[in-house]
Amino acid sequence: MSLVCGSISAQGLPDRKETLETLIKVNNYFMKKYADYRTPSYNGIIRPSNIWTRGVYYEGLMALHSVFPREEYYDYAYQWADYHKCVTGILPAMRTTSVADRFISNCIISVLTRR
Repeated sequence: MSLVCGSISAQGLPDRKETLETLIKVNNYFMKKYADYRTPSYNGIIRPSNIWTRGVYYEGLMALHSVFPREEYYDYAYQWADYHKCVTGILPAMRTTSVADRFISNCIISVLTRR
């Protein structure tokens, strides 16, 4: 049995401008595909627009909005939250013990505190 020692180096971070351009491109694709924020997702099965994976997207959108502010980003997220009765009503996490509702509630808080 032999042990070979060598040099290993970590991959460098991508350029900030390139990263931002990629984030904007991906987000533009999503906003175009789901121009109507109420549209369910379909990946072999129809899923409503308020599942936790959609919440992950909106959390990311608010993070993008914090470094690249665009009114349409905020409006899109706010309309989604409002549609799901999370802006003017009780947060979903207060109605249930669902992990998805808790995540969505955290996202909504993020949306409301970014203005």
